[in-house]
Amino acid sequence: MHKTEALKHYGILGMKWGKRKSRSSKSKSTSTKKESRSVKKMSNREIQSRIKRLQLEKQYSSITAKKKSKGRKIVESILSDSAKRVATEYVSKQMSDIVNKKKG
Repeated sequence: MHKTEALKHYGILGMKWGKRKSRSSKSKSTSTKKESRSVKKMSNREIQSRIKRLQLEKQYSSITAKKKSKGRKIVESILSDSAKRVATEYVSKQMSDIVNKKKG
């Protein structure tokens, strides 16, 4: 008899490849529930902490925002203008075709 080698997988049925079950007793969903809970149920300290965090995130995003170069602004302007022109010409042609069909 001739033996052939085969690769067999004895994984957990329904388990996604590359994902592991959480080893901690807390699941991730409990931490997201804390952030989305009602303001009425939050203490003043929790509200202040959340507001401060949101302000810091806003400041960080404004500081790290990439500025557009002059060349990029010019190219965007040209593309926008040409797109408007093409759209206007297309609509005008469609409208004239409709008017000509009604006349004919």
